[in-house]
Amino acid sequence: LLLRQHLKRSRDAEEAFNTAVSIDASHWAAWFNLGNVRMGDLADIDGAVKAFRVALSLKPGDVSSQFSLANAYALDPSTHGEAEEQYRALLKLKPGFYPAALALGDLLTDQPGRLAEAEQVFQIASRSGAKKGSEAIHGAAFFAGFVLEQFDRAVRLYQRQLSISPED
Repeated sequence: LLLRQHLKRSRDAEEAFNTAVSIDASHWAAWFNLGNVRMGDLADIDGAVKAFRVALSLKPGDVSSQFSLANAYALDPSTHGEAEEQYRALLKLKPGFYPAALALGDLLTDQPGRLAEAEQVFQIASRSGAKKGSEAIHGAAFFAGFVLEQFDRAVRLYQRQLSISPED
């Protein structure tokens, strides 16, 4: 019952944002929120991608729109290439944006033969000066180094993680 009520609210939200964009097609926030609703509970990935693309066209270079577009692409294995392209473009735009680095690293980790590349992305992210979330970046780099059997590097990364956040 609760799930049905929640889904109904999501459909109502989608309808409201559809109405908003039909009234003013240049309203960035309406397109962005429409994408979020579609990507979330409604699991309409194609619809989310379309909405995020419009939002990004209305506000070029917007970090939130580009990250959400990349995340939508990442949900469908057939569009992982597009997700990677969006994450990389976002990291060029904002090199210290650790959520994009983590997402790109995770995307690469899931692809056969790309674990070393994922570890490289985590390393670059950790050197970029990203303070917030750097524990997660170092942890992910540690994992990649461990799996690649680069144990000395993995231990150094783990030690660096502890120096950043000793309570973890």
